[in-house]
Amino acid sequence: FAVLYRTNVQSRTFEEAFLARQIPYRVLGGTRYYDRKEIKDIMAYMRLVQNTADDLSLARIINEPKRGIGEKTLEKLRALASVRNESLFDILTDNEVVEGLPSKAAEGVRDMIAVIWKFSQEKDNLKVSDIYDGLLVKTGYLKNLEMQNTVESEGRIENLLEFKSVIYDYENEDPQLSLSEFMEKIALLAEIDNHNADENAVVLMTLHSAKGLEFPVVFMPGMEDGLFPGWRAFEKSDGIEEERRLCYVGMTRAMRRLYLTSAEYRTLYGKTNYTKESQFLIELDKSLVEGDAIYKSNTTSDRNSRFSQGSGNDGYSNPEIFRPFEQLKYIKQNKMAESSGGDKNLDLKEGDKISHSKFGEGLVLSVKGNILNVVFDSVGVKLLAKNIAPIKKI
Repeated sequence: FAVLYRTNVQSRTFEEAFLARQIPYRVLGGTRYYDRKEIKDIMAYMRLVQNTADDLSLARIINEPKRGIGEKTLEKLRALASVRNESLFDILTDNEVVEGLPSKAAEGVRDMIAVIWKFSQEKDNLKVSDIYDGLLVKTGYLKNLEMQNTVESEGRIENLLEFKSVIYDYENEDPQLSLSEFMEKIALLAEIDNHNADENAVVLMTLHSAKGLEFPVVFMPGMEDGLFPGWRAFEKSDGIEEERRLCYVGMTRAMRRLYLTSAEYRTLYGKTNYTKESQFLIELDKSLVEGDAIYKSNTTSDRNSRFSQGSGNDGYSNPEIFRPFEQLKYIKQNKMAESSGGDKNLDLKEGDKISHSKFGEGLVLSVKGNILNVVFDSVGVKLLAKNIAPIKKI
């Protein structure tokens, strides 16, 4: 069996499904989702927020993105931490130590430490998705990938956006999901390795990597406009034709049976969308197809009875071509609004009602400077930092 997909990011759901069912698989011509560099980097940032004494995680991301910290400098910091019997993070909170670094490195380290410290202090009062978005934007990791402007960096961004789908899945199961609980769940997925090169296993690979290979049974999931053909194809004059040739390559990899599948709605890059069946399905010779090539979806009224329809961040969009990088706009806008003040400048006083993204509605009991004492129906009394907490006045 082989599962051939258009983009690397599609492998994540299959890998998790196979792991859950103990089905051996191999990713050919690519890397397992949780082994990809950008996923390991962002997980290291999140582990550091969870535990600032995690030296391995700090060593991994101290120069991701580039902050002017070389290997020799890192070794000196490790040696100092060892002598003082402190963590690397504690060492980097010492102004004298940071001032001894080159000016560029000192500025980058200060900014990084400030971001991690802020989220670490408020991690129990923030949704995991809020922490994730904040780390992507405020550490400069996302901006660095955007500035590279290469096919590889775009692929890394897509993988990072898809990681938000992972977070949303767990948050939907448990709205009060904590960062520590999420990291425990992800650690299990990331550490399990059922790869055995000599074992009969399902093959996962991109369509580009499948050229020249053949398999008895082939599955081609994601036959939806915007996914295959990919969204970039609609922006190039010859884009659709290139995708059509690639589709032909995929279909002809099957020796006995070929399965072409599409979803009525799909959560991709942290956003759930109704889909539009791939135009390549329409072009199929119906005499060669078992079943309906085009799925007959429910009526609009049926859909509306099951889902909240809309084009907002958290709703479900209409079946148009989905452009994943539009998601970056919302992530950056939200985080930049927080940095510039936004709702954090609210004039709150005792008796005011607020809405918190994780805890729901609450009543302000007291305000002391930047600290709010709030009682929530869902979790009782909480102390919140007004300049960080995702709150709105009702």
